[in-house]
Amino acid sequence: MYRALDGVPESTRRIIELVAVDGLSTAEAAAALGVSPIAARVRLHRARRHLQEALSVGGNAHGYAF
Repeated sequence: MYRALDGVPESTRRIIELVAVDGLSTAEAAAALGVSPIAARVRLHRARRHLQEALSVGGNAHGYAF
């Protein structure tokens, strides 16, 4: 999991940590990071998509792109 997160930008990695590890809602994580709930949802979606691709068979953990 940590290797898969290597290619994720810090701000995006932080949102997934707050939601998946700390158990915050997306709105709570957005407030903690000082971003809008919409921006938090977008970051969370990107992070989840990246992790799914990186953890799938043959996935590329360093293929994160915006």
